[in-house]
Order: sequence, then structure tokens, then C-alpha cells
Amino acid sequence: MGVSPPPDNATPVDTLDRVMRLLRQGHGAVIASRHAPGARLDVEQPLLRRGGGLLFRTLAHLSLPGVADTQCGFKFFPGPLAREIARDCRIDGFAFDVELLARVVRAGRDVVEVPVVWHDVPGSTFSARRDGLRSMADLVRISLAR
Repeated sequence: MGVSPPPDNATPVDTLDRVMRLLRQGHGAVIASRHAPGARLDVEQPLLRRGGGLLFRTLAHLSLPGVADTQCGFKFFPGPLAREIARDCRIDGFAFDVELLARVVRAGRDVVEVPVVWHDVPGSTFSARRDGLRSMADLVRISLAR
């Protein structure tokens, strides 16, 4: 069975063996991270996107204080846990990743970040004007749902 790269090719899949090993060890979620120790940004986002990302990460830390990067590419979960937490998710915008991960933590499981070499790929579907305010409001809702 082959493994396909993420749709935007920004996050490499060459760490898949490590991810699967971590899942077998019993971690609740294993995610890619541009900000974990050992990560490298080969092609950075434009300044405005980096500023918006910093604001997003700051608000995401209200729900996930130990997670450096909730929005970077792949996220893997054990099947039974994924079904359990996804059943009650309500966020359907760009902050849905934060809700999933917050529910993992609230279920008493951990989130492990795998550092990646990351390349910005132009053409994101995120628009600060269209999606920014809703995403920030969703982050506040996730935090208050504790």
C-alpha cells in the first residue's frame, strides 16, 4: 500500500514510520509540527500569514497549552479514539483541528508533535478576511467548552 503526500505537499510524509511507531506506543495523537524542536521551515509563509498564525497559536494555547502547532499538515489518531472524539465535535471551520486535539487531551490522552521540514505552498484556501474572525471565535468557544 502506498502513502500519498498531503494535498498541498507542504508537510512531508517521510516521517510516517516514526508516526506509526508513536501510535503503537499508545499516544493519543501524533501530529506534524513546524514549531517543535528539530523542525525546519525551508520556505516560510508571507509576513501577514505568519502574524495571523502567531495570533491563532496564541489563542489555541488556551485549550492546548503544550501543543506548539495545531495547523501543520498530518494528524494521526488511534481509530477508536478518533471515532469517540469526532462524534461530539462541533467546529467545522479552520479551527476543527484544535477541537479534535483538545478532545484528545480532555479524554486523558496526549498529543505528540513530530518536527518536520516544511515548505510554504502558495494557494491556501484560508482567507484572513473571510475566515479569520470565525476561526478566532471558534478558538474561544473551544477554550470555554472545557
